[in-house]
Amino acid sequence: MNNIDPKSKKQSNIYPSLIWIESTNFVNSTTQALKNLDETSKANKEFERDFTIDFSHCQKNLEILKYYLLSTLDIWKHFKKNRL
Repeated sequence: MNNIDPKSKKQSNIYPSLIWIESTNFVNSTTQALKNLDETSKANKEFERDFTIDFSHCQKNLEILKYYLLSTLDIWKHFKKNRL
């Protein structure tokens, strides 16, 4: 096995191999992190789209509810006015 000779302090062939392994690990982990970020971004976009759809649907339902409540109020006012 190639090691540093303590007397000569010469670098052996193991260090370029370790550097290569560490570089490869760094590239792989960075690539995986970017993939995860991309997946998270896609999930966020899907959530945002679904939320927008749900929100607009709720908004339409609230407008319908408002119409019915105002209509009911108008009917009640008319009924109360004509009853007295």
